[in-house]
Amino acid sequence: MSRLSMNISFKNFMTPNEAEDPPIISITSVDNAYYNAYYTLLMIDLDAPSKISRVYSPWLHWLVINIPGKDLKIGKINKGITIAEYSGPTPPKGSGNHEYKILLFKQDVLINPKIKNNIKFRNNFSIDSVIQSNILHLVSTKSFLSAS
Repeated sequence: MSRLSMNISFKNFMTPNEAEDPPIISITSVDNAYYNAYYTLLMIDLDAPSKISRVYSPWLHWLVINIPGKDLKIGKINKGITIAEYSGPTPPKGSGNHEYKILLFKQDVLINPKIKNNIKFRNNFSIDSVIQSNILHLVSTKSFLSAS
């Protein structure tokens, strides 16, 4: 099985101001089958509100479903359906470095946009629930840090 690589325009450390706008994300693969698939992208904060007290983790910062692989190849995430608008890093002052993860999942089937009705809050986001109820397969992940 060929590997897929996710490219992201963010550095390893981003200030909240630097990450105010969503990153440009694209994929590359030697296997054209990846470009014929659909993808789900999500971004979470693993340290909300702090590394010491992660009572709100994971915090959902972005969720896009049904992104066509052929569009993701050229960085056009907006061809998917946005379920949770991008919200840049907002670590509380004095809470130290927060780890943000951007996860890319391959979908077996198109996801019903009504999934949005199941997401009431961004805090304590249930990644497992989304993965299991939509049959998603993790294909790539990237991390970056941010602090106020």
